[in-house]
Amino acid sequence: MSVNANGVSLPSQELLTVVCVPPTGFPRPRRLSSTKNSVTIVWAEPSDTGGCPLLSYKLFINDGNGGSEFLEVDALAIRDKPYLN
Repeated sequence: MSVNANGVSLPSQELLTVVCVPPTGFPRPRRLSSTKNSVTIVWAEPSDTGGCPLLSYKLFINDGNGGSEFLEVDALAIRDKPYLN
């Protein structure tokens, strides 16, 4: 209900909301194996999801030469490759 100089309004319908905060406690990914042309990494879910379920992950790469630029790996490019865990 709202209240103003005109009085009190009729009650509105209830609205249920869920508030999430960013997840925390992400363990660092670790290298499982690698070759000259590929790397397999694994990671664990965060210890705290922030109150909402995680729906997906994104993978970013860096050239490893000290730069700060990270590129997102295209999920479609790796989706049909089960060896990319």
